[in-house]
Amino acid sequence: MKLRSALALATALLFAALPAKAARSVIVTSQDHSLQSVVDCSSFHTQNTTSFAANVTAQEQRDFPVTPGQAVRVQASAEGGVSARGWDRSDARLLICKCAAADTPQKARHILDAVTVTVKDGEIRTSGPEINESQIWWAHLILRLPKKAKVEIASGNGGIAVRNVHGGIVARTTNGGISLDRVTGSVEATTENGPISLKVRQKTLPSIVASTVDSGMILCNLRECTKGSSAWTSDRKQLHLAGAGLPIRLSTTTAPIIIDQLR
Repeated sequence: MKLRSALALATALLFAALPAKAARSVIVTSQDHSLQSVVDCSSFHTQNTTSFAANVTAQEQRDFPVTPGQAVRVQASAEGGVSARGWDRSDARLLICKCAAADTPQKARHILDAVTVTVKDGEIRTSGPEINESQIWWAHLILRLPKKAKVEIASGNGGIAVRNVHGGIVARTTNGGISLDRVTGSVEATTENGPISLKVRQKTLPSIVASTVDSGMILCNLRECTKGSSAWTSDRKQLHLAGAGLPIRLSTTTAPIIIDQLR
């Protein structure tokens, strides 16, 4: 498969739904990690669409300190995605994009008012009412944090994007995709059904350990990934590139892992 086709696959629609008995409460999650600059809720890389008649949205901003050496831990909502980008400031800023959907605007507003995001000691958590056949909600999180901070992100069906972070990254999701760009330090990215995209600088190639099973595949556009390279296993489901710094570890099951150089 050509890399362009793989990139299209990596940004294709990912679908998530409630149990079959909840026929009306379908939610479709689309992800486009090619969006390099997520600056507000309207440009977020994960967009959700539901079958409910009414939905309401709100956003809020929080600034909070980050102690040197402290890990910023993020627990996203089941359908919510996370975008984290490093900046030159010593503190962090969180933009929260909340949405709730239900049969009527009044009920959707009631659900939205019950959605909360707490920030305490570098830990960010989302919580809200029960998701069922009559209501649903999510919260997308846009995080700016010090470049040298460590960040740990967990999500369910929403995608995770991390840019310009060098203190260490742990990113785990189930059905969402993961996008990594200009990251260094120890990196661990794991997803079951979503694609993983990694962009690196060719002049400072990091150590990369990638693995996939089942119907997943690894596609690498770096010159070190030429045909016959000893970096590959024979089935091309395992890749180990020796480079500088701590390893970047990528793992998925049924979706591609795409490794490309920064343009």
